[in-house]
Amino acid sequence: MKVVPLPRALACALLLATAGAAAAAAPTASIESLLENSSRVTVRQGQVAGQVIDQAQLQQYANGDSMLLQGGADTADGEPILMILCGQSVYFNMVGGLPDAVNVQGDALKAARMGQYMALLGGVAMVQGTAGKALILPEPGARLETTAETSWAYGKERFALEVERPDPQRLRILMTKLATLTTTPASAPDDAFSTDDDRAARLAELEPVGAWRELLVSTAARQAQVPDQMTLQGWEANEGATPTTVERARNGCSPR
Repeated sequence: MKVVPLPRALACALLLATAGAAAAAAPTASIESLLENSSRVTVRQGQVAGQVIDQAQLQQYANGDSMLLQGGADTADGEPILMILCGQSVYFNMVGGLPDAVNVQGDALKAARMGQYMALLGGVAMVQGTAGKALILPEPGARLETTAETSWAYGKERFALEVERPDPQRLRILMTKLATLTTTPASAPDDAFSTDDDRAARLAELEPVGAWRELLVSTAARQAQVPDQMTLQGWEANEGATPTTVERARNGCSPR
């Protein structure tokens, strides 16, 4: 299986600034500016209040390296499961870091890692999309509570937003679903597209009321790079042989 390093492109679109970007946030902070200058982005999510079913972090480095960690907390590292060196070479941790019910190996495990990566990026995108560009962030040391709505095929979803900036370098947004609103009239017998079956199928795709997603962003100074001495035992390269250490892997990076 050849895994195309798509996550890098998606991360650039959603999270990353160019390598070496200043770690401090822009004078007028927005969700986008804080993400672009972030050193760590954490997404926690669940279906019931207080119950975490998934938690992942994206650690970003000054030289363009990035690492996905599963579990852990905003201030404590989780388990490294995917790594991008030099902004282009993808490596997968082939041991651990999956729910107990998931038992896959080889190419299927690499695909699962990609899924974990996409879940984090998707979580960030959902918070961004719900909060919207119009959301004015509170000043450092303050918090606000508001509501927001997004559209689905037959109506609106309503969310509560708790937005907090403990200090200039940290942002926390907690998004909780409050309601699913159906605003489109019931289907007529001769409707070809807006049928009861289609409405039920679209409704089943939505998250339940009470589902929540928390985004934590830190713009503390980025570390220089993934440590050269880190062993790659138990890891596999996206393609080709896997070096023994990060230093050896980085020596094989193509010039950009």
